[in-house]
Amino acid sequence: QDQEIPRWVIDKLFGLGVLGMTIPKEFGGLGMGITSYNRVLERIGHTCGSTAVLVSAHQSIGCKAVMLFGSPEQRKKWLPHLAKDWVSAFCLSEPNVGCDAGGQETTFEKEGDYYVVHGEKKWATSGAISGLFTVMARQKQPDGKGKISALVMHPWMDGVEIYSKNRSKMSIRGTWQARIRFHGVRVHKSHLLGQEGRGLQMALSCLNYGRCTLSAGMLGGARKCMDQATKWTQTRFQFQAPLADKELVRQRIARMAAYTYAMDAVLYMTTGMLDRHDDDIQVETAVCKVFCSEWGWRTVNDALQIMGGESYMTENEIE
Repeated sequence: QDQEIPRWVIDKLFGLGVLGMTIPKEFGGLGMGITSYNRVLERIGHTCGSTAVLVSAHQSIGCKAVMLFGSPEQRKKWLPHLAKDWVSAFCLSEPNVGCDAGGQETTFEKEGDYYVVHGEKKWATSGAISGLFTVMARQKQPDGKGKISALVMHPWMDGVEIYSKNRSKMSIRGTWQARIRFHGVRVHKSHLLGQEGRGLQMALSCLNYGRCTLSAGMLGGARKCMDQATKWTQTRFQFQAPLADKELVRQRIARMAAYTYAMDAVLYMTTGMLDRHDDDIQVETAVCKVFCSEWGWRTVNDALQIMGGESYMTENEIE
């Protein structure tokens, strides 16, 4: 309700290793595989969607580009911090760039050993509390067709302005989505991830991981709602009988069980593809996210219908 995840909670997550689950052990992380990582995200989503989004945004997209495409020197320099004390943010979306990830309007020009970046990003989850940004920017060309590159930036660099820390949301209120402006930020060439012009491909690769972890959080939340609704049907009596005796209520419970079973199957089949390092699975991860979001919502709705007005009370933990 305070629209914030307290810093002590974030520090505790770092201390437990939760924010470094997929970072290799040599850099201070736990070195977990993608399926095991998503199992943890599912359990977090069972209790708190905001915390699930914080953990997902940090590891699945925020620092994933450094893990996948960083040089040995970059990984050695940044990953220990990302495992222990820096939250990270993924700066892809812009005021005019949503699902069209290739339409980047943030630009850079090369000046000697530096990239000079101008532009604006939005929907940067945890941007206001991050120590590292992965920023997608297009090389400025007269024809406007410069290619996109991935640059690592820090909030303390001159010219970085976090002008909006958060926007009030209807749900997952504990997460912060920042709006960030770059006013001629000078980024040393040592902060380029991979090769120039390969940023869009890197971004799309990172999104594969984020789609799965968001699905895991949704699955955890759906299972929590099913559990709460099932308990309710056993303890709520109407017409001298528990709701569990009613045929239509039983149908909803059975349907919720089927939905969550299917979500589980789709999710962990897809994380298996990531663990196997299968090529070209953007469609599969997108299908996973759409499927788990849609059927997760239907599960939540069934819980709302079973519990009636009580489901809308925060004490009953459907929120």
